Amino acid sequence: MKVWWNARALPWLKRNWQWILPPVGLVMALVRLFLPRGVTVVAPELSGADTVDKKAGDQATRRIEVAEVKKEVAIAQIAREHREVLMNLTAEQMAKASELGEDPVALNNYLLDVGKKMRK
Repeated sequence: MKVWWNARALPWLKRNWQWILPPVGLVMALVRLFLPRGVTVVAPELSGADTVDKKAGDQATRRIEVAEVKKEVAIAQIAREHREVLMNLTAEQMAKASELGEDPVALNNYLLDVGKKMRK
């Protein structure tokens, strides 16, 4: 669809576009940079929500740190108790094995019982 001004305007724009496009783009960029931004409107019940959210996040972080310390202490205590139980059990089994060292059949039966207990 041809418009009456299209016949004159289109050839002129084809010749002179480089003189129009950069200044228009520059003006648009300056307007974008220097015009004030829009104001963010917040509901009254949400005013100060960011500080409450930050405080809650800080509290949660502190609780997580305390829980991690408690977890590490509990793991260390369990590992210590586990080592003690293993040392006591090893000592008992070594004492029993030394007692049974003279009787090979009794020692074999004892070691089979220990293997059964370990598999349970």
